[in-house]
Amino acid sequence: MDYALAYKPTWIDRLRWKLFPIETCDIPDMPAKDCLIVRTECRLSLFGRLRMLVSGRILVETKTATENIIGEFETACVCNVKAPVFMDRKDR
Repeated sequence: MDYALAYKPTWIDRLRWKLFPIETCDIPDMPAKDCLIVRTECRLSLFGRLRMLVSGRILVETKTATENIIGEFETACVCNVKAPVFMDRKDR
């Protein structure tokens, strides 16, 4: 038996992948020794969702403090709409 093919996605997995695709942010192509990845998840209350419907905008602010002098840097960002909670996989 080929155990690599043991996982079969359910219909809800396929639906989530189609309706809510997730793009990843590529690591910049610059000679750096390290990379800092920040993932931000926004959870809005019902009132916050209503305000989001009116404005259509959301602001995510990330600040990074370092003790080293910052030389050349590059920042990349990706924004995705996440699937509803009922479509989340329970094994994570």
